[in-house]
This record gives sequence, structure tokens and C-alpha cells, in this order.
Amino acid sequence: MMGTQSLIDIAEASVRSDTGIIWDFHDGHAGQLYEYEPGAQETLLATCVMVEDADALPGVRTASAIAPTHGQGVAHGQEPQSPRQTQGAAFVYDGTLEGMFTAIHAAFVAHDAEADIIEEAHLQPRLGQEVTAAHTNMDSALKVRRLVEYSLGAQAFRTIRTAASVEDPARGTAIYRFLRYAFRESGRTGCSSCPKKATCTRACSVPDSCSILDDISRPVVRDVVTLYRSVVNERHLMLQFMRFEHCEGDVWFARCNPKANVVPLLMDWFIPRFNDQKFVIYDENHAMSGVYDGQRWYLVRGDAVTPPPHMEDERMMRDAWKRFYRAIGVESRYNPELRRSFMPMRLWHNLPEFG
Repeated sequence: MMGTQSLIDIAEASVRSDTGIIWDFHDGHAGQLYEYEPGAQETLLATCVMVEDADALPGVRTASAIAPTHGQGVAHGQEPQSPRQTQGAAFVYDGTLEGMFTAIHAAFVAHDAEADIIEEAHLQPRLGQEVTAAHTNMDSALKVRRLVEYSLGAQAFRTIRTAASVEDPARGTAIYRFLRYAFRESGRTGCSSCPKKATCTRACSVPDSCSILDDISRPVVRDVVTLYRSVVNERHLMLQFMRFEHCEGDVWFARCNPKANVVPLLMDWFIPRFNDQKFVIYDENHAMSGVYDGQRWYLVRGDAVTPPPHMEDERMMRDAWKRFYRAIGVESRYNPELRRSFMPMRLWHNLPEFG
């Protein structure tokens, strides 16, 4: 069991490293991902780090290269073999966005137009289907990000990043199919004409729009847009029905139970509103917490998060909110079916007005 204040204290004391790919702020900073095990010594392990920084982080699971198709490495002194071409193979990743992009990179390298990009937890290979493990590699993932942003635009990357948060085993395959179609149609294949190519060190953010996403008559585009809209709708629900509790240590704590992994998408909305106040958003369904320490934010994986005791004024504020909720209701116009359509019942147990 780990309290909310403990999460913040550990996050402040832990080694920090930016992934540069997954949930970055608009000002260029990025959130980090940490893990902890219930009952352990309350240690957080950074799981998404750059390979060159791995030696400085004891106990960190480093990103490894894509596993060779044959399951064997290259012997010392031998030239690496060219990538083996496959058709219809299953490229398996660890469930993270970096892992998905690594698997997509491996599928492109293998020239496999019919590849399936599948999370390891949902792997059910077809009869005779070849399975390739794509171990998370930050360099490969960043190559895919840069290619998406250069060829399709920053908005396309944000759409794909959001669509990847949905709980759908086919999301990786849908994104891979879309990218193959979009790269072919975009007509932009490199940075040769860019005047900044000699000094560029980051993913391109121009252009900022992607007209291909408007062509929803194409099944490959419609599938990704559908995933994106489902995540955005879920995020919108969380923004409406998120309820924060004032806890000891001047920490604000909120629970949510979204259908998609939207906590990273919520952080950049709440941070400007909380300013320098510390807060934690805990996702009960995905065992993930977004922790903001007043300066930077982190993603913490782990179950059984127990918030600190309430502040003295919390009970008064909850009672005041309940009275306000009852006061604005019009009894003669009570419509439970309409309320359930706008306020799903699965969210009620985290709403104080229903307590």
C-alpha cells in the first residue's frame, strides 16, 4: 500500500529521464513512467529511458534492440544479416507506445505489408503465423515518430498517440495499416529539401495538419479515426466528472475509471489549472497514476494506491457540493434515463454527489 504523498516524495527523489516520445507537454517537456510493486520498499523503476542513459540508472530495465527474426544474435566479427522479409507475421510488443512504434518499425524493415502489431497480453497467433518479439527500442520508436511528423504532420502523430490509448487488441494493427497507406499517399519521403537538415536534432512539427485523416471513406483511415474519437470522448467524460479530494500535505487526489488509458491525456489539462499545487489522478482500471509534484509530472504504475487522510475542510466542501447539486435540480423535470446517458453509471461511485 502506497500513499499519495509517498508517490510524490519518491518521484521527487528518483532519477528523472525524459523519453521524448510519449506524453510530452506543449512546451517540450515530457512525463516519465515509473513502476512500483505493492509491499516493496516503495521504489520506482524508470522503464522508459534512453539507451545511452541506462548505465547511470541502477536497476532500470533498458531498451533493447529488436529481436532478430531467427531468435539469434550476430556473432562477434560477423556482418549483420539483412532483415528477413516476412508476410503476415505477428510483431509483438509490451503494450507501451514506444513498444508499438518499435514493432511498427520492425514490420516496415521486414517489408511485411500484412503484418499484425499485437500487444503481448492479447497475442493469439493464427495457425502457422510467424511471431516476432519486438523489444522496446527508443531509437526505432523515435524514427517512426519523426517519420510520422515529417510526412504526415504533428497533428497526425497526436492522433495516433491518442488512438493508441484505447482498449482494443487491434489498435496496433489498425495504426500500422493506416501508416502504410498514409506514407504512400503523402508523397513526402525524406528531409533532403529541408534547410535545417544539417542541424536538426528533433522531430519535425511542420506541417501541423494531416488532410489524409479527413478521408474517412477509406477503411484504414476510418479505423484510426474511430479509435481516436473513442479516446477523446472518454477523456471528455473524465474532465466533466473528475472529483478531487483535499488531502493532508496539501495534495489533491482524484480517482477515475475510464475505458481508455487517458490519464496522460488529462495531465496537460489539469496542470495549468492547478499551477504549483500537487495532485494525483489514479486510474482504477489501468492501475496507473498521474503524479504532479508542482513542477513536473510522472506516470506511476501500481495497484492499491491509498490517499492520505482528508484535510479538515474536505468534509465541509463535500457537504456543500452535495447541497449545491440538490439545489440546482428541478424535481418536476427529473429524468433518470437522460441523466444516465450524460452521466454513465459506471462513474457514479467516484462522485461525491451520489455518496
